[in-house]
Amino acid sequence: MDAQLSTSQRQSFSPLRAIFCSIGRPSSGASKGNRGKAFAAIVSLLIATFSVNGCSRSSEEVGLSPGDLPPEISLPTLDGATLSLRSLRGKVVLVNFWASWCAPCVVEMPELQKLQETLGADKFVVLAVGVEDSPENLAKVKKRFNLTFPIVVDRTGQLKGTFKLVGFPESFVVNKAGQLVMLMDPESNEPVVKVIGPREWSKDPLLSQIRMLTNG
Repeated sequence: MDAQLSTSQRQSFSPLRAIFCSIGRPSSGASKGNRGKAFAAIVSLLIATFSVNGCSRSSEEVGLSPGDLPPEISLPTLDGATLSLRSLRGKVVLVNFWASWCAPCVVEMPELQKLQETLGADKFVVLAVGVEDSPENLAKVKKRFNLTFPIVVDRTGQLKGTFKLVGFPESFVVNKAGQLVMLMDPESNEPVVKVIGPREWSKDPLLSQIRMLTNG
């Protein structure tokens, strides 16, 4: 069923308190600390620079670490065609795992659409992977928000284990060479490969980091 968002759910997206639909919540991990904005900006620039230039790891190693090739995604689109992550090589790809029954996921969709429109389709694409969901329900969300980026369907949730998902939404960014990259996550002020929870993707600092990758 297409998620119906209340006013309180929409307002909760603004502060982005890492709300997400849990498969099993991760531990809180290290303390976020009280890092300054200047420090975060510098680290963000360094991460983006290394992401553009690549890592010393083998470019053919498959895994979930920076510089790895992510596990392959090859799934049907809402139109029934098959789309693979490998076929998008040469573009920066934001892989977003979501579901129509996950309210924070649905709230995040307009942000992803804005990001797609801002960066354009020539160098960047959002690949939305609907997990444990039906094409019909995913199509309702696509129509509701006029989404133009591709949506593929993982009906059985086969990719949950492959990508070690702990909840929805979760996102990875892949550079033009097909490698996973780190981003400075504004929610945690930590460099991450996997972004857990919804984010304001169309705004800095995430926008500037991804834009740098498209220009690299």
